[in-house]
Amino acid sequence: MRNFLIVSDIHGDVARLRRVLSAVGNVHGVFFLGDGLREVQALLGTRGAPPLYAVRGNCDLGIPCEEELVVSLGEHRILLLHGHTAGVKGGEGGLLALARRHGADVVLYGHTHVRSERFLGEGEGGPLWLFNPGSLSQPMNSPPSFGTLSVDDNGALLFSFGSIGEDRL
Repeated sequence: MRNFLIVSDIHGDVARLRRVLSAVGNVHGVFFLGDGLREVQALLGTRGAPPLYAVRGNCDLGIPCEEELVVSLGEHRILLLHGHTAGVKGGEGGLLALARRHGADVVLYGHTHVRSERFLGEGEGGPLWLFNPGSLSQPMNSPPSFGTLSVDDNGALLFSFGSIGEDRL
């Protein structure tokens, strides 16, 4: 089983990210979905840190990094993006178009600060998983949150949310 941390929208709150990394424990990689990229690169660019797969968000201007990244995990193609370029605050249409363009069956995105998980079946433009971990520093309608992705030996994916209350961070 391989486990990955999914984080978005930390907006400079490195202390909270450190606590989450400590609480989650050993992961095979971190998917960072933008807004706080400079801080995440500094923290996870150190020796012994898990591999970082990151994209730039709308608040990460001037930082050289892609706005879209495709990561292959077994037979799965995972598209990472912040979401502002796909208009995620107005709906999922942009995500579906980008997923088709990249041949992705999973889309990880942020920007809305609202955690969300949705599977779209064939009649809805899928099969496609859409997953937003919410925000670690400025959440909407939930405690600060992050996500995890576990990939078993058969390639099956399991997404989950992690929330750490303000008092424990």
